[in-house]
Amino acid sequence: MYAQTHDQDQDTRALLHRLHQTSLYGFIGFLTLGALWGIITVLTGHFGWLEARVLLTAAIVSVSSACLLTCVNFASRTSLRPLSIGGAGVVVTAATLLMIGMWGDVRSEAFWKLACIATTWGVALTHGFLILGMRLHRRFMLPQLAVVLTTAVLALMFSLAILDFNAIERIIGEQAFYRIMASVAILVALGSVAMPILRRISKSDLDEQDDLADDNALIDNDHVAQTDAGATAARQSIVLTDIGDGVYSDAHGQRYRLVPVMARQS
Repeated sequence: MYAQTHDQDQDTRALLHRLHQTSLYGFIGFLTLGALWGIITVLTGHFGWLEARVLLTAAIVSVSSACLLTCVNFASRTSLRPLSIGGAGVVVTAATLLMIGMWGDVRSEAFWKLACIATTWGVALTHGFLILGMRLHRRFMLPQLAVVLTTAVLALMFSLAILDFNAIERIIGEQAFYRIMASVAILVALGSVAMPILRRISKSDLDEQDDLADDNALIDNDHVAQTDAGATAARQSIVLTDIGDGVYSDAHGQRYRLVPVMARQS
């Protein structure tokens, strides 16, 4: 059972490594393609729907590759692999829907709503993985979770607005909804800016904890080594051979005469 679990873990790590390389190559490759196509468009002076679609495709694949890199990195450093792999699936689905709709000239409102919702949640999940992937001191865990939750709330509000904005307008009003969404977006932006700062603050504290843990480990190892050495010395024995007349000899020729030791009376 242990061997099977170990093999599965090795297969998962290999898959994540391949996804990481593919995402990195895709990001660099399509970013370069977009830049070259932009240069060609500028030099030729012709910019039509075909040129726009090529640039949008390069941009979509580049951004999606960057999002996949975040998902894969989070999956390799956490136990929440199913969630991160699911986020990667949402990113791929969103990119596929956008390119199908763009190149296929899809005019279905339901299709574009689905594509926009998938894109919203793909970006939100990637942002959440990026925040959760930061190594912070435990006293900053609450703000870290708060940023992730507000990001999810903002994505949910976008999704509801895409699905049926008229229903939202009837329930709470257009102005109220925009104000709430703007407030949540400000909180997300504030938390996103604050997290790298908190990570910088946490780094010194975490380094001190790591150094202290290393010192304690060295002390424990020295203590164990000394204990083992003492126990080994205490267990050393000498093999003696009787050579007659109450005299004994060890393997090196050293001679001994044995004297009985009586236990002390209590």
